[in-house]
Amino acid sequence: MTAKYCIKYCLPPLFIELFKALSAKATTKRNEWAYLPDGWQDSDVDCQGWYAESIVKTQLDKWSQFVTLTEGNGPLGIAHESSLLNNQNSEAHTTIMSFAYVAALAAHKTDSLSILDWGGGLGHYGVLVRALLPGVTVDYHCKDLPLLCLAGRNCQSGFTFHESEDSCFSRDYDLVIASSSMHYSKDWRAVFTSLSAATSGYLYITRIPMVVKKPSFVVLQRPYMHGYETEYSGWFINQSDFLNHSISLKLELVREFLVPESPDVENAPERCNYKGFLFRHTPI
Repeated sequence: MTAKYCIKYCLPPLFIELFKALSAKATTKRNEWAYLPDGWQDSDVDCQGWYAESIVKTQLDKWSQFVTLTEGNGPLGIAHESSLLNNQNSEAHTTIMSFAYVAALAAHKTDSLSILDWGGGLGHYGVLVRALLPGVTVDYHCKDLPLLCLAGRNCQSGFTFHESEDSCFSRDYDLVIASSSMHYSKDWRAVFTSLSAATSGYLYITRIPMVVKKPSFVVLQRPYMHGYETEYSGWFINQSDFLNHSISLKLELVREFLVPESPDVENAPERCNYKGFLFRHTPI
């Protein structure tokens, strides 16, 4: 007797419908990415995008373990969004060591460093930079959504969290970073412009998906596998458009970084590669 036969003939109709619903949801969850040929899709009432409480809960559940993994002298291969948190992720290690170079360069010949982390969640990069630069006094600021800011204040002292752009842009910083965040803004160029204006030193935009042949296009991400019960739109950005905008902002490209992420999105015009870019303002 097959499992399909048992389900069809041995279970009550209510259980059969429940099984179908769960199966459909499981199928959807396997497809993390989807191409949106009609462009940007704002979240509806039932799906709050980055405003989802599940994002906060998932990050909080792993926060203590994340902090512990940054202590001592072990490797920092920590992918904090992974369901199985450890310090042995070589891809995450590449990303974090790239950040280490950026932070060290920004702190060169000084014993203090001010940082604005755009979309920084609970402040993971703040913890990392303190582990990476133990002799430097770090003034870490994080701009994110209210739920994440509230959680961040409760679990990490010494960091400043900003819920509004007016607040975080009321001063400038030695280093501004945007890691896997800018492409989730509908008007990424406006965000790029604001981040550029917020630093007197360096601007580091990383874990950003780039395409080189096709114009920028929009995808939908369903990050269920990371514990985020939500979905949100994001750009796969044409690299030439991105760099041309940096030139219009009078930014100098200091270094380009490879990021070992390249999701396969069915029917997308081009497969993206995630990258990082370190800029500074061109001397007048």
